[in-house]
Amino acid sequence: MNLSSIFSAMIQLFLILIVGWVGHKAKVFPAKTQTALTKLVVYITTPCTILYSVLNNSSLPGIGVMVELLLISSACYIAVAALSLLAVKLMRIRPGSRGAYVCMLLFTNCGFIGFPVVQAIFGADAVFYASILNIPFYPCLYTLGVYLLSKDAADRGLGQAEVALSWRTFVSPCMVASVAAVVLALTGLKFPAVLTSTIGTIGNITTPGALLVIGISIAKQPLREMLGSAKIYLMSALRLIVLPVLIWFVLHFFLHDQTILGVIVVTFAMPTATMVSMLADEYGSDQHAAVQGVFLTTLFSMVTIPILMATLMA
Repeated sequence: MNLSSIFSAMIQLFLILIVGWVGHKAKVFPAKTQTALTKLVVYITTPCTILYSVLNNSSLPGIGVMVELLLISSACYIAVAALSLLAVKLMRIRPGSRGAYVCMLLFTNCGFIGFPVVQAIFGADAVFYASILNIPFYPCLYTLGVYLLSKDAADRGLGQAEVALSWRTFVSPCMVASVAAVVLALTGLKFPAVLTSTIGTIGNITTPGALLVIGISIAKQPLREMLGSAKIYLMSALRLIVLPVLIWFVLHFFLHDQTILGVIVVTFAMPTATMVSMLADEYGSDQHAAVQGVFLTTLFSMVTIPILMATLMA
């Protein structure tokens, strides 16, 4: 894998992020731009990106590969969860913050940032692989993740937040699109060319839209408050370097398709999911640490991802 091409792709993504940062600082964007763009990306453009990765792909994998990807993703979540619990114990994170740290290590921004990065490095067709890998994310986040964050609330003396889960909790537009993409791949169903083209055009908004949102979000954070403690930096190193390297080390012995291996590594090399900070606030966990973790891992990932891919996938 060409180092210069990876850095070039990541620099382009970073520059779009900077545009979002500058636009907010210069007051070019209205106050509710971040909210509107987030809804656009989450509810419309990202699902279109996922669907287009199937509709425009003439060499889709067979059912065996899709099942293999889903099993690998599930196994990775289990393994990373166990390692995260161990890491938090060894780091001696205080009660009331342990769940937040485990979630910061376990849950990556595999959709919001992951899809654009996968598309930039591997091409639009590879987004389908990433969408399958993303399927276990929400069930895991809203069961184990919510449990750990609620336990933090109890440890902080806030009383355990009520955990009200329903089937709607697990259904997101990206999840629905991912399942629909699998169905389309299995059935070979295609849409009319004009509809496929329209879906692709809308999906093209995902990358700039998501990165503009991140740039605006970073611009809103006071820099001094975002620098974090030594443990946040250690968590960032584990999240961005150690865990994806371990995943690559285990998988490269038996997974010989370099594109699939690369997509898996990239997916688990993503920064901490923004959902962690939002749920930490909702369920009474250490939201301040979670926000710092999201901020720092997002910034550092612009450097760590190209280095990891160039080193591991050479």
